[in-house]
Amino acid sequence: MTQRPEQLQQELQKLRRERSREQAAERVSVKALSMYASEDLLDVLMSMRNELLSLGLESPSVGFFFVQEEQNIQIYMSFENPRKHGLTWTSELLQEVDSETVMFHWDAEADESWEEDLRGWRSGEMWSPVRTSDEDEEEMRQFHEKLDMDGVMPFVGSGGRVVNVPFTHGWIAIRHREIVEEQLAMAKGLTDALSLAYLRARDFLRLEDRNEQLEQALQELGAAQN
Repeated sequence: MTQRPEQLQQELQKLRRERSREQAAERVSVKALSMYASEDLLDVLMSMRNELLSLGLESPSVGFFFVQEEQNIQIYMSFENPRKHGLTWTSELLQEVDSETVMFHWDAEADESWEEDLRGWRSGEMWSPVRTSDEDEEEMRQFHEKLDMDGVMPFVGSGGRVVNVPFTHGWIAIRHREIVEEQLAMAKGLTDALSLAYLRARDFLRLEDRNEQLEQALQELGAAQN
């Protein structure tokens, strides 16, 4: 059966979108493979956020959560620069990437407050917490307090519209105004590159810790000889 021109056009557009996702994943993977230290993970995460935005995902904040043996959770959050909304902060945790974006990192203990998220992650399926605007503001209160911000970001209190995309070592939390299935598939397609970056960062961290221990041992040996 001969396909009509509009059907051919739709298939062509679909193939172009798929190729765009593949190219984005390739670029993030290359960024991960070019890491030289554990702190380079921040650059990979920013690259991934930028790729998501360039592929059409409209999100004021994207969070990356890495689960460490279900005891600790490494959190990296990137979002719109508060200065764009007349807000400032004093915490050194928040790094200003550029005029458009900031990012911060902290480690949290995986206590009972994380049980819902860990349960969703273990299921391997995407999940969205259902929160009212008031609940979302309360949930994000500690976030503002930790960063010592002098106001509240505009995206807070929007009904808690967050979708979590799981992968082997954690999940991506995407705050959105409206998200479609294709955009979720797009985020899922980048998670292999994210896992690669996390594993490389963990290996670098172990190597850095080992080097630090060796340097300390050499200093102690030198002191003992003196």
